[in-house]
Amino acid sequence: MSNSSEIPVYDHYDASALQPIINLAPADEQGCFMLLLFNIVRLYTFEHQFSAALALLSHVESIEGSLAGNACTTPRRSRLQPWREIAARDAILTLYHFSSSLVTVKSSATKFKGATWLEIDPLKLRESQKYFRNHFKDIEFLRHGIAHNADAAQTLEKVKRNSASGSFRWGSLVDRTFVVTNKNVHRQIILDTDKLRSLNEARRLAYLAFPAFLPLLPRCFLIQKNKQ
Repeated sequence: MSNSSEIPVYDHYDASALQPIINLAPADEQGCFMLLLFNIVRLYTFEHQFSAALALLSHVESIEGSLAGNACTTPRRSRLQPWREIAARDAILTLYHFSSSLVTVKSSATKFKGATWLEIDPLKLRESQKYFRNHFKDIEFLRHGIAHNADAAQTLEKVKRNSASGSFRWGSLVDRTFVVTNKNVHRQIILDTDKLRSLNEARRLAYLAFPAFLPLLPRCFLIQKNKQ
């Protein structure tokens, strides 16, 4: 895993780089194999999108900082909070999508167990999933809280049923901590570069499960955090 002073930086990936490994698959297995490859690449895509959401948060924070201390800009500053929340919600949904693709990668890979033309390390896939779950414990609840925000307020009974300690959080962002109530618990996540590094590690572990074509998979670059 990268050290705590480094952050990943992303570049465009051309999926045609995978054509040589696709050509190795038997004709009757190419469809399933391409689905596997699609989801493997999507892990990189979602990691990149999560990074972009954090970058948007940082950008809005920099605007807020430039307006601080100026009473004339208070209304403008108040309009920036919804922008921050948009970025936060997108970041959380992207983490959920990453999780879903990771599950698909693992289930698709089992179809090629014993294939003589493809080497897969199932232990690395399990390790990747375990790592993700440990670092993003509440991601499904956070996603559901966002996606079904209005559903939870359809009736007073639903609000009470979903509340925690007598209160309901519709989805709020304070600094980098996003909180939403789902199934009687205030679910929260800190959206920062530590989470990005954790996501990067989960993807790295998943990619190690495919040593035969690891060099063909998308890669990010690591830069020192203080160079942002």
